[in-house]
Amino acid sequence: MDTQKNPGSQKALIPFAVRIDSQNSKKTEVDWRRYDFANVSHSIERLPCEIHQRCIQLIQKLDLRYGAMDLIVSPQGEWVFLENNCNGQWLWLEKLTGLKISNAIASQLIRLDATKDTK
Repeated sequence: MDTQKNPGSQKALIPFAVRIDSQNSKKTEVDWRRYDFANVSHSIERLPCEIHQRCIQLIQKLDLRYGAMDLIVSPQGEWVFLENNCNGQWLWLEKLTGLKISNAIASQLIRLDATKDTK
C-alpha cells in the first residue's frame, strides 16, 4: 500500500487492512476472538479511499506511530469505527495473510533511530 509522510515529521504511515469474515461462523458472529479458523477467512482488504484517509487522519491527530483499528461493515455496507488499539496485536494477521507488517514496523523503528542519531 501507499506510504504517506506526515508533513514536518519523520512519521510514515503505512496502512494494512485485513478482512475477518466472522459472520461465516456461528461461533464467531458475535465475537471474532472466539476463533474458528476452519470457517472464518482472513484476507487482505483494500479500504475505500474515504475510510483509508480517515484512518490516517486519526493516527495523525492522535500523534501516534502505530494503531490497530477495529472496523466493521454493516449488512447495509456502512463502515463503522469501533476502536483504535495503540498496542494491537498483528503478527497472527501477518502469518495468515502474508502482509509485511513486521518489515514496516522494523523500517519505522530504523528510521526513528536514524533521526535520533542526527539530533
